[in-house]
Amino acid sequence: MSGILTLDIGNSDTVAVLYGRDGKRRADLRRPSIKEDNFKKYRLYFRDLNDEFNESQPEAVILSCVVPFLRDTVLRVMEEMYPESRIINVAPGIVPEMNVLLEEPRELGADLIATNAGAYHKYRDWTIIADLGSATKLGVIDGDFNFYGGVIIPGIAFQARSLHQMIPHLPDIELKKPERIIGSDTIGSIQSGIINGTLAAVLELARRIETEMGHPCRKVITGGLAKLFDPADLEDFQYDEFLLSEGLFQIALCQLDTSF
Repeated sequence: MSGILTLDIGNSDTVAVLYGRDGKRRADLRRPSIKEDNFKKYRLYFRDLNDEFNESQPEAVILSCVVPFLRDTVLRVMEEMYPESRIINVAPGIVPEMNVLLEEPRELGADLIATNAGAYHKYRDWTIIADLGSATKLGVIDGDFNFYGGVIIPGIAFQARSLHQMIPHLPDIELKKPERIIGSDTIGSIQSGIINGTLAAVLELARRIETEMGHPCRKVITGGLAKLFDPADLEDFQYDEFLLSEGLFQIALCQLDTSF
C-alpha cells in the first residue's frame, strides 16, 4: 500500500491518477463525470477503477470536487471502498502555505487550490495558470505562493451549447479547431469564433495580467479542452496535462506529514 490516488471531479470530466510515492504516474483515466447523486454508480466507478489501476488500498485518496451536491456521496463511497486509506477532501485552508489574496478566501474552489499547488511545487515562480474546462479560468501566483486572483469566462463547450440553445437555427458544432481563422461556412465560423476566440482571450488576458502585476510570468495551460490547441498556437504558454492531479498529489504528501 504505497500509492496515492488523486480524483478530480469536474462538471464535464472526472480524472483519476494513481501516483507512486516518488511522484511518478502509475496509471491515469479520464471519463465523463457522473452527474447524479448516486451512491451505487460511484461505487461501481471505484470498483472499475480498482480493476484498472490494480491498487485496492492506496496509502491516501484525495478528492477535488467542484460539484457540491456530489461531494458527500463520493466521500462516503471512498470511505467504504478504501477503509485502510487516508481520505482527503480538498477545501479552503488545506494548504496553509498558500496566501489567498481574495476578499473572501473561502470562495477559492478545490480545482484552483490544486492547480495552484501543482504550479507552486513545480515552478516556485510567478506563474499564470489557464485551466480550460467547463469554465475557462486564469489565475496568478508568485514565487512566495501568494494567489492574487484571476479571471473566469464561459468555457468552450458551454459557449457552443449556449449558442445553439439560444439561436436554434444555428447548428450544434463539434469541438474541433478549424484550420483557418476565417470560416467559409456556418460551422467553421462558429468553431473559429468560440475556439480561436477563447485562445485569443487567454493569450491577451495573460499579457494584461502581466502588465497589471508589473512582473513577467511563466505561463501554463491545462484542462481537458487545452488539447484542442497545438503547441504553436499557445505562444509562450506551456501545456501541462496533469497539473491539477500533481497538485493533489503534493497536497496529499503534505497531509501525510511529508514537507510541501
